Amino acid sequence: SDARLKNTIDYDMADMEEVFCNLKPCSYYMNSDPAHKHYGLIAQDVVEAFGTDEGIALIAKSEDGTYGLAYSELIAVNTHMIQKLMKRVEALEGRE
Repeated sequence: SDARLKNTIDYDMADMEEVFCNLKPCSYYMNSDPAHKHYGLIAQDVVEAFGTDEGIALIAKSEDGTYGLAYSELIAVNTHMIQKLMKRVEALEGRE
């Protein structure tokens, strides 16, 4: 994750807050594995939260039209939201 391999780095994640709040975590069974319950997100719901499937590394669209998700792309968003909540908790508890 070397900074030298990136450009246009932006630490302002505020634009992701609404997307994050519009994600719909769920449980589901895979058609190919009906015996095991899984937990995650539905790719079409993620597309809806972003409003597009273009230019978003989290969303992968295959040639046959099926979607996949690169869950590691959510780590930064989750970290941002946790940090935001921690600041709010600290302010509410008077520790800021």
